[in-house]
Parts: sequence; C-alpha cells; structure tokens
Amino acid sequence: MRVYKEITQKYLSPRLRPWRKARDMTQEDAAELLRMSSRAYADLERGESGFSATTLLLFLAQLSDSEIVELVRAFLKEVLKKENQEAA
Repeated sequence: MRVYKEITQKYLSPRLRPWRKARDMTQEDAAELLRMSSRAYADLERGESGFSATTLLLFLAQLSDSEIVELVRAFLKEVLKKENQEAA
C-alpha cells in the first residue's frame, strides 16, 4: 500500500502549482480553498507532504468534470506502469 501513497504524492504534488497559477491564485488563496494552512499547502505543493483524503476531495471539487476524469485516468496509468515495472 505504501507504494500507492508514494505514487499519489509524486503524481499530485506537481499538478498543484499549475492548477493554482492557471487560476491566478496565491498559495494562501489555494490553502484557503483546501481548508489548510498556507504552510501545509506550500509543503504539499513542494511534495514534502501528501494529500489527506479530505484535501484530495476538496481539490477535486475545484476541478471541472473533464479535469477530474483526466486526472484520475492519468493516475491509473501511472499505477499500472509501476505495477508492470515491479512484475517484470
């Protein structure tokens, strides 16, 4: 299960800054939307911490339906790629 947590963190964290910048938000604005402190958000954006289930759901709630589908499908591809590497 730990491998999935690592994949999740490595997959989601790099998507935060582009999401935030595309919406012309500061880290403080994004933190407020995700109901977390600015410091916790900055750590999340840098990949120094992982998403909680609550934070993930709040993040997904900020996305359009098509963005959610794209994000989830691309995540599944990463998981399958990792599993195939481990099986080989």
